[in-house]
Amino acid sequence: MRGGREETNLGVLSTPSDPAERFAALRARHPELVYERFEIVEEADGWRFDFHFTLANGPRFQPFLFVPKKPGAPPPDRALLENLAFHAGLAESISYWKAACPPVLRIEAGDLSPEQTAWWRDLFYHGLGEFFYLNGLISVVDRASFVSFAVKEGGPGPIACPAEGNLVPVGGGKDSLVTLDLLAPFHAETDCFFLNPSRAREEGAALFGYGPEKTIVARRRLDPALMELNRAGYWNGHTPFSALLGFSAVLAAVLWGKRRVVLSNEASASEPTVPGTEINHQYSKSWDYERAFSAYVARWLTPSVSYFSLLRPWNELQIARRFAREERALSVFRSCNVGSAKDLWCGECPKCLFVDVLLLPFLSHERRAAVFGPATPLDKPALLPILEELAGVAPVKPFECVGTTEEVLAALALAGERPPLAAAFLETHAARLPDHALAEALLSGFHGPHQVPDSFLPLLG
Repeated sequence: MRGGREETNLGVLSTPSDPAERFAALRARHPELVYERFEIVEEADGWRFDFHFTLANGPRFQPFLFVPKKPGAPPPDRALLENLAFHAGLAESISYWKAACPPVLRIEAGDLSPEQTAWWRDLFYHGLGEFFYLNGLISVVDRASFVSFAVKEGGPGPIACPAEGNLVPVGGGKDSLVTLDLLAPFHAETDCFFLNPSRAREEGAALFGYGPEKTIVARRRLDPALMELNRAGYWNGHTPFSALLGFSAVLAAVLWGKRRVVLSNEASASEPTVPGTEINHQYSKSWDYERAFSAYVARWLTPSVSYFSLLRPWNELQIARRFAREERALSVFRSCNVGSAKDLWCGECPKCLFVDVLLLPFLSHERRAAVFGPATPLDKPALLPILEELAGVAPVKPFECVGTTEEVLAALALAGERPPLAAAFLETHAARLPDHALAEALLSGFHGPHQVPDSFLPLLG
């Protein structure tokens, strides 16, 4: 699919508007996605990993991942590097599988044990839960048979490697910056990891002493042919990006000799987006996934790299309180997906509103305006339906990385001021707010299971 001819032919094909019929039609036309192979190319300044996928009766895809070299580092163990590259490609395959949801994922690039295959089926199913839900497929997809992995049984065992110190993935939002702040006592042995550069990541990390010499900037490129399929009317939607980030970070950790990949996912990430279901926009940030992934790394990749979230014991309110102490970061951090292409906060979306609500108990309007501009999201009564979703009044939370409904209500209860939107919400829903003591309780202690090493626990107070 390097030219436009095949894409055009795909684009003129019509598919039924009914989700179930469309699902069946695309699966019939494209019965499998083949993960053919990966290539490892050593370049002067880094390692490039090319992944080759083919959609049956459709295009070929060749995305890649580039990880810079550590100056003076010895060559990595080749078998370990190949196993890590193979797995990074498997994580990448999810984006290409979802375009047509073929019934078979044929894996020719490597081998998997039955236990590994079951693990990957779980990741596909839960990681694509939002995708299935929003595309009307949740009642169509059968968990046991929605995809079959055609793969040779086997595969290498885990391989140890030299490792010490910490690698912190930084996304540009408040959470990873709080992690960098907390890790100040370990600064000398810690580096940052960016999956693609951005102004917010670079400037945010630099605020805490992580300049270019302490940042590993990897680059990931999607194949443009996937966007052609999206424009042609194939399936599109949310994928478990944090799972891809995790495999990429472990690969970088091995290449740079790091012992720990330190995430910034909080306890709140485990709450389902659709109450009463397992559908969670943040599945690959959840505690269940963290535990499953860290066990997978130890058993099937390398015992030398651990993976945990330093912020798992905290909730979003505790993180916001800590972040609010760092006034210098207010004009730097970004979390808005709508405005990400222009490096700004849109001020209208659920993520912008959620961040404004979180900061309300800890920052004045003037300081929150340093983030969003003169009119913050809480100054906009028209956003009331979104606040009702965030607060659990509506049946479904926004499909964004937002905290629990309990935290939203507690933030409103703890706030010392009532911006226009908060006032409009309380006119109807004041009875939902917890009393001050219950709200305050969310700001102390640990909230749920975690696997933070004992040597790091004192950092959390």
